[in-house]
Amino acid sequence: RDALAVAYYNLACGLARSAQGREGPGPAAREVPVADRARMVDDAFTALEAAVRFGFRDAGHAEQDEDLALLRGNGRWGRVKEAMGGK
Repeated sequence: RDALAVAYYNLACGLARSAQGREGPGPAAREVPVADRARMVDDAFTALEAAVRFGFRDAGHAEQDEDLALLRGNGRWGRVKEAMGGK
């Protein structure tokens, strides 16, 4: 895989995970405001689309990646998965 594809994929994972509602480890974690969560989801898709443009094609991995779980319920997921070569 191209290094940029992996970098954008990892960025998408981090943003999607942050959009789940909490940032930071353990009891020091803070709640992420709802408006920020929506932006993070959008940014995660933008990063995932960039990963695809740079050659990320492992739809099976993305489908199983728990970091991306929140994105799979979004209407944009199907298009991105298809672009990765998934069905």
